[in-house]
Amino acid sequence: MNGFAIAAGVPGIPIERLQITRKLMNDALPDATVTSYRTHIKAVTLPDPDDRHVVAAAITAGASVILTWNLHDFPARELKKHGLVRRTPDALLTDLCDKAPDRILASLANARRNLSKTRVSAPDFIDILKNQKLTQLAARIAKLTTDL
Repeated sequence: MNGFAIAAGVPGIPIERLQITRKLMNDALPDATVTSYRTHIKAVTLPDPDDRHVVAAAITAGASVILTWNLHDFPARELKKHGLVRRTPDALLTDLCDKAPDRILASLANARRNLSKTRVSAPDFIDILKNQKLTQLAARIAKLTTDL
């Protein structure tokens, strides 16, 4: 999704901020942009044909996972044909937390500290995770620590 599509969906975000974010992302991961994926689009069958480019790009990039909240529009059977599985962000982050809890806790603590304007407490930050549909992760973090 390009910055303009995000800007249309979330008009409260200034386009300049999106452009800066895009530049930071491209600077951090210069090889992450996937091109030449269009040749795979016709081979992909999804409930929403407008989502086929996502799978086509994953095939081109040699990815193994489609990370999405929208599981309905990415049927497991179709993804399997292309060597892909689907995961929600919550499931992925919870699995990462199980494998490397110290790293995830440190990363989340850093994210909480970056909310410097609101000074969010650790319990309130866990509530934020829940409100962002990261319920499994929030439960796991709550069991691991009371101080992010």
